[in-house]
Amino acid sequence: MEIPSLHKNSLAPIATALLLFSQPAFADDETMLGGFDEGAAETSTKKSEEHKEEKWNIDGFISLSSSYNHAQKKAQVGQTDYRGLSRLRAKLFLEFDHKFSEKWKFFTSGYGFYDFAYAANGRSRYTKNVTRSYEDETELFELYLQGTLFDNIDIKVGRQIVVWGKSDNLRITDILNPLDNREPGMTDIENLRLPVTMTKLDYYFGQWALSLIAMHEKRFDKVPAQGSDFNRSTIMPPPEQAPAGDEFAASLSGIFSGWDISFYIASLYNDTPRRQLTPAQKQIHDKLMMAGVATNIAFGNWLIKAEAARFDRLEFTNSPGSTKSRDDMLAGIEYQGLTDQSLSFEIANRRINGFEKSMKSWPDYAEEDDFQTAFRYTGNFINDTLQVILLASAFGQTGNGGGFQRLSGKYDWTDSVAVTAGFINYQSGSKATMRTIGNNDRLFLEGKYSF
Repeated sequence: MEIPSLHKNSLAPIATALLLFSQPAFADDETMLGGFDEGAAETSTKKSEEHKEEKWNIDGFISLSSSYNHAQKKAQVGQTDYRGLSRLRAKLFLEFDHKFSEKWKFFTSGYGFYDFAYAANGRSRYTKNVTRSYEDETELFELYLQGTLFDNIDIKVGRQIVVWGKSDNLRITDILNPLDNREPGMTDIENLRLPVTMTKLDYYFGQWALSLIAMHEKRFDKVPAQGSDFNRSTIMPPPEQAPAGDEFAASLSGIFSGWDISFYIASLYNDTPRRQLTPAQKQIHDKLMMAGVATNIAFGNWLIKAEAARFDRLEFTNSPGSTKSRDDMLAGIEYQGLTDQSLSFEIANRRINGFEKSMKSWPDYAEEDDFQTAFRYTGNFINDTLQVILLASAFGQTGNGGGFQRLSGKYDWTDSVAVTAGFINYQSGSKATMRTIGNNDRLFLEGKYSF
């Protein structure tokens, strides 16, 4: 849960009323409700009360997670065998924060993991791209300084996560941080965002908050490695052309009685690169312009969500010399009338204006209308020690683009020890990224100790 921002005197009563209805829906709007711990998506907050009076805090977790591919077929000679154990990963995640005063704070976090599955199965079974991407990794995650410049102006400088939009499952206006998509569908978006180095100024006035953001680090989505079960190709893509110059963004958000609204504008590089074929092949991240809006409307046990965005300056390999625009729209509804349970449904479409048939072919693989739906059930049982989540997502108007269903249960054995188990089923479909994933169904199990 995010700690409230430094300046919210006029927003606090309304924000509290909204949070009583649906904390997850509004916690994502970091501009209004964000605070010192807004980017610690993976860490446990169970120790927060114990540390609230301390100036130096160290928290984190140790986990061991595994997954087992049970639907893969026997590989042909010369192909990767994806059957059986696909993960046996030990991970250490640490976060450190120091309060210099009531108005200034330093925060950093990082992690390292090693996956024993590749040694157990034999590294020769995998391509170098796969072992390089999945076997081990260390990363400095967030690193920022946050404080108050004036009574109604905050600043936050460093590697951080800034969440836009209202959706918990689909991304429309939530575009500032790339995602770790190396294992699609295995975890929620809130645990997939990758921090980016930026400078953020927040100005609070009345029931509104204005954020101005300059992004100084170029990071793009982590995608499945060539040769993995989510990307069967063994052909390396051409090198990427490094973008030059900062990216900029701004948001204006207001919270009112029973509803809230946010306006967004950004100039940033496309996460999905365009392939240039001549004179030499390379991947280019084009500079885009984005304008968007998102709103929540609460009434009774219901919450209505809506988002819309326009992206300009899109370019495609098979439509040289021209630029396109794309209109992204989302509508969603959430119901919390059941005790300790919630249901939500969201539908989105991303429509390319001026679409050309040639853009359907390699290497663009674009679609004029890219529909996506998501259904989520969340239930808390046994005095909130057991949480059950069912998430089903599909592409295409009839689900013909492919999709997945994930069912998981998390049990808090003690205040510090949690066990999560579940399974995920995939369906192949016409969408380019979903064509070969139908046999990736797997069981998963994780044990986590938080401190």
